Amino acid sequence: MIFSVGYGNRKPSEFLELLQKHKIRMIIDVRAYRKAWTKMYSAPRFSKWLEENEVKYTWAHMLGNKDRVHPDNFELDDKQKKYLKCVGPLSRVAIMCAETKTDSCHRKKFVEYLRSLGYEVEEI
Repeated sequence: MIFSVGYGNRKPSEFLELLQKHKIRMIIDVRAYRKAWTKMYSAPRFSKWLEENEVKYTWAHMLGNKDRVHPDNFELDDKQKKYLKCVGPLSRVAIMCAETKTDSCHRKKFVEYLRSLGYEVEEI
């Protein structure tokens, strides 16, 4: 199963608890830029912190919404689709961005695409 998660205004301890509750083994960061208002969610501190808590981290910059397009208007390109096809078979993986709700984030299009390929995706 694949998960969709946003850290939003969660405290790092709450975010980690959420990951542990769902047994997430890997975060795929789909932010265009790895900086956040809360320093804990900025690279490289964030990736180090996750790995210290036994969660692997990768930044999929090619999935970032660099132009800040509204989620309803965000279109997947062929590179993004190819990447997501590789993510599909993985388990206990979370696609992560800043927005807490998937519907208000470009992750919405990733979730729709993965579901269209037959993968189960849960928002947490």
